[in-house]
Amino acid sequence: MHDYKFHTLSPRDFEYLSNDLVGAKLKVDVRSFATGRDKGIDGWLIDKNQLTVVQSKHWENTKNSVLISRLRNDELPKIKKLKPKRYILSVSNDLTVDQVKQLINDFKPYLKEDDLLDRGKINKLISENPSIEANHYKLWFSSTNILNEMINSDLHNQTQFELEEIKKSIKTYVRTRNYYSSKNKLDQNNCIIITGAPGVGKTTLSRVLVHELIVEEEKRNKSNYEFIYIDCINDFNRAYKSKLKQIFLFDDFLGRNYLSEVRNSDDRKLKEIIDRIRKSANKKLILTSRVSILNQAKNISDDYDSSTFISNEELIDVSDLSRIEKAKILSSYFFNTMSTIKETGECTIEIEDFTNQDFYLKIIDHRNYNPRLIEHILNKDNFNASKHTSFKNFSLAALNNPSKVWEKPIKNNLNDIQREILYSVIFTKERTNQEKIYDLTLKNNNIKSQEFFDSLKVMNESFISISIDSYNCNRYIKLLNPSIADFLIPKLINESPSELASLIVSMGSLLDIYTLPNNMELKREKNKYINKHLFFKKLVENLKDKIKFDKETITLSIYALKNANSEKNNCSESLLLDKIIENTSTITQYKQISEILEITKKFKHSKEFDFEKLSKEHLDLLDDHDELADFSFFYNSNTTDWHLDKEIEYKAIEYWSSNLEEKLKSEISSDDFINDDIIDHYNQFDEVDEESVTAEIYDEVEKIVLDICNEYDINIHEDDILSCFDIDSYSESLIDEILNTLENTVRHVIDENQGTLDLEFEDEDEDIDDEDIDDEDSEDDEIRNLFY
Repeated sequence: MHDYKFHTLSPRDFEYLSNDLVGAKLKVDVRSFATGRDKGIDGWLIDKNQLTVVQSKHWENTKNSVLISRLRNDELPKIKKLKPKRYILSVSNDLTVDQVKQLINDFKPYLKEDDLLDRGKINKLISENPSIEANHYKLWFSSTNILNEMINSDLHNQTQFELEEIKKSIKTYVRTRNYYSSKNKLDQNNCIIITGAPGVGKTTLSRVLVHELIVEEEKRNKSNYEFIYIDCINDFNRAYKSKLKQIFLFDDFLGRNYLSEVRNSDDRKLKEIIDRIRKSANKKLILTSRVSILNQAKNISDDYDSSTFISNEELIDVSDLSRIEKAKILSSYFFNTMSTIKETGECTIEIEDFTNQDFYLKIIDHRNYNPRLIEHILNKDNFNASKHTSFKNFSLAALNNPSKVWEKPIKNNLNDIQREILYSVIFTKERTNQEKIYDLTLKNNNIKSQEFFDSLKVMNESFISISIDSYNCNRYIKLLNPSIADFLIPKLINESPSELASLIVSMGSLLDIYTLPNNMELKREKNKYINKHLFFKKLVENLKDKIKFDKETITLSIYALKNANSEKNNCSESLLLDKIIENTSTITQYKQISEILEITKKFKHSKEFDFEKLSKEHLDLLDDHDELADFSFFYNSNTTDWHLDKEIEYKAIEYWSSNLEEKLKSEISSDDFINDDIIDHYNQFDEVDEESVTAEIYDEVEKIVLDICNEYDINIHEDDILSCFDIDSYSESLIDEILNTLENTVRHVIDENQGTLDLEFEDEDEDIDDEDIDDEDSEDDEIRNLFY
């Protein structure tokens, strides 16, 4: 029997589940009651002119004694007034025998023992009704132990944090057409790139897909996927295991500013990863990106404009959401917030604003409707009447001017220290150790430690999110909502350029350079960054006075000078450039050498910048194909001196003499050579045609090596690489693998096809359920039924 605890269900979700289970038990249709709130009816049916009432209570973290008391005091009077022929009570708590007897006695004569459903009985009914279990997909999310077991240990921290976010996301998630389309695309291609404007639900959809893939495998009693959350390509390479079933989630894979750095190497690597995943039978890759950033990438890099990316894209557009889908999203957030407010006792009369006079229809039909904006509007803090004279006015103001949705909360709800903490958090990496934020805040402000921790309590779950690492108990802080940064960064640049420059310089290694606006943003949205030149001037002035020039300072200095105005008397800029040149030994990214070269053409400098010498020093440190290939383009595009070409060639051949076999294993598998002809030959002669297969293997290897050579901006011949590789031994080994797998091939293909058919059938059923609208109700009536 199942053991669901219903933590991921809202009270509304639990009500729908209870009605479906009661309907299945009685073999009748239980209708939701939609004439008004607080009538004591969550579901009802009429049988032989007799009323049966179904009431569902899902109050998380409520003790049984409190539950029984509230039922007796609040619900019993309603039931006595209704006088139903039959009363069915469903609660998500576990009840003891004595507590069951007490409730039956309290609700006598309406409640019978068989009609009191507690957690145990509900789980039994779920086990008996698998179709209901399948339809109530949020049930599956309570099985978080599955996810916990499947976390990759190598990247445990960031994956554990993402798991916590998954748990939060699924409570309010609503399946839309994008879900079904994305799921099908992921099933077919093993990879999906979810794109869309900020706030449309890209990250939430990606999290739901991860969880459902894992649970799907568990429900089929197959080996589970290992889940890995990655935030760079190197994470993928570290965690990739060829024989293990794995799901990779790469959220915001292009970053906030694609054009902030030269990314040719990453572009090529990612394209190779996607191609590899698509060919794999045991891997899934989910990526997300803002559509504007992906379009930037397509304009700059052919890799992103290729069929590899385009065929895997899934664009989420708010305009594609139906009114019913928008209403379901709004209803989900609303009832989740309501349950939180009721638990904490913060409920106010202001809540009636939302449900009276069809106010929710105005939100659904508003031109600026956006799921992230809805989430913010329905944050429990916004129900507090002391903060907003009218919840309706607040909601409409937020929708009418989304860019200012955070203005009043930041101004009115936070003190100076809390704002300083928030300013620091928006410029850090996605998750930052709390102690580091603490040290930074104390360094820039004369405050007591208790003030800092009190501030975090105020800000948690309203502006920031704090998570705890279960391994070492460290606390980590992240921005609750990316739109906070979207609002604050241009505001700070325009209104406080000097203070912002000082803060950014003081952050050191905590600073995430990619949170700062790039050249493209500054040009495209020039009216948004009115004081940008003053900001960069102050940034340069702060940087030139720094004594310690580490790699973070170099990176920030390059950013500042690239964006600074080039005027005749740029003394500060020239001094800063000289400091960069003096400290080039701290440069860890050779791409920065090219950026410094461009800056030397923009500003005067007294120090000599030796591009050739610096390039040679960095070449000596490279021992990776992608870095070498990228370096060849970087070097040859910045000089006409080709004396390093031979050294690049030698290092490339040396690298591939040790790594070609590993590359071939990732690109070629025995399955690539198993087709109908080879199966027929094997069935007839109990062997493979080694001569023809060997020729195919040789052709495939030569093609891969030729592709490798073409990735360098120098002349490398494929024979130079192949001469260091024993292709005969490799071919013999691969043929052995083909023979070992041939006998299982037919069965594998049949099983795989059957699995695909099953999935398509399930998805088709769910599509039908999703679109099965009661013909008796108009669209507005159906929406109203979601908000009683």
